Amino acid sequence: MEQQEQTGKFGPLEKDEFQPVYRAVTTQSGRHGIRLEQSYWNTLKRIAEEENCKLGELVEELTNIDTGNKNLTSALRVSCLNWTEERLQALEALNSDQMIRNIIYACPTSALALSADKRLHSFNQPLLRLITDTFSILDPEFIPARLRLVMDVQIETLIERLSKNENRPIKVGIALGIDDRRMRGQLNVLLAPSSRRNVVLGFLLP
Repeated sequence: MEQQEQTGKFGPLEKDEFQPVYRAVTTQSGRHGIRLEQSYWNTLKRIAEEENCKLGELVEELTNIDTGNKNLTSALRVSCLNWTEERLQALEALNSDQMIRNIIYACPTSALALSADKRLHSFNQPLLRLITDTFSILDPEFIPARLRLVMDVQIETLIERLSKNENRPIKVGIALGIDDRRMRGQLNVLLAPSSRRNVVLGFLLP
């Protein structure tokens, strides 16, 4: 019978990950019999691969560190959690709203970001100059409040298509408007690197 994956607030969970597995790990100081849940063994394997070392070296390192806890199994669990947390924080920094803005600001041509609720997340100076020049606006401060943006594809449909095609860029038509004036163009769009919510990056084509 196939094992069913369970989901919830902790995400997808498999029964095998909860099963304690006993292994004898050889280190420079001797052999250690360790019983850990499979999920922790998976994490230790990944750490060893990234650090280009053997599992025994990781265990040896922990035996030489004064953790205040003589329980090696406990020390391994905490170390796995700390390692995972550090990488999660690094990924969250890369996926932050500020990082999305930085991507838009760094683009040398007109670019913008739209949130899934169709709000203008951010835009850059080249797009601001294009709008002020096209619509002869002297005070750009009020542009975000007055700017109207309509794409030829509903943003929900666009997000779904990008999710299914491995986030390869898609060309869509766009209309930008200020009051009763309009200008049309085309965007290359893709999903921003955001884990918390869907944000679409758009780069105006010449």
